[in-house]
Amino acid sequence: MVGVPEEVGIKFGIRGDNLLQLRHEGGSASAKKIRNFKQDFEGIFWEVFGKCYVDFSINPNQKVRDITMNIATGDLWDVMAVGLGIQDLVDPNSWEVLGQYPPSLDDDLMQLALAIKSKSKGSLVLLGGPASFWERPPRFDSFMSRAANTLRKAGVQVVPGESAAHLFEQMTLANDQFHFSNIDDQKAKFVQTFALWLQAASDPTWGLAVEEEGRGRSRSPRRNPVAGWSNQVSQPQVVAPRPW
Repeated sequence: MVGVPEEVGIKFGIRGDNLLQLRHEGGSASAKKIRNFKQDFEGIFWEVFGKCYVDFSINPNQKVRDITMNIATGDLWDVMAVGLGIQDLVDPNSWEVLGQYPPSLDDDLMQLALAIKSKSKGSLVLLGGPASFWERPPRFDSFMSRAANTLRKAGVQVVPGESAAHLFEQMTLANDQFHFSNIDDQKAKFVQTFALWLQAASDPTWGLAVEEEGRGRSRSPRRNPVAGWSNQVSQPQVVAPRPW
């Protein structure tokens, strides 16, 4: 595997789309606005899992097929962590949610599941988050639930909807309504929670239960940083990691 130092522990592949990006609000006009979680995954995973290797490679503004190609043509990993907003569900020009679930999306998700399972010993996928967080219509919850269940039926573990919604409640929506806001404490909490989910997913049944479709959590997304960061996060039951 190119670029992997010798004698590391777990080798993590981080893949996804815009869900693993953030938007930096304020600053100078020339400041880089779109950021990502790369450094957070690298630093926090080292703290949680010990000496490990983290490869972060995402496909912003691209569809499930593009993420699948990235995975299928890439290296083998001990564990894959995948975060998807599923760009197939929005119009690429207006960014509005489509009126109907794309007829080819289930097949594309099945191919994604095959790629993930062929390139990793263990994996976990985080999908979308509640429609209310992104200020999208309720049908987005139905679409996302169907997509999550398609992956589960294909044998890929997906973060339970309630657990994902609990984390999103602690994030802030950027002004573009398409990214998380680039807030250091919230970035850290996002990755720390993902690490806890990965530990819970060492139980191979966690995240595989098919859920009722179309039920989202109702809330108004935060628009500004809130003083006094809450330490209460969605805490899955942590079990001993399997020997990936």
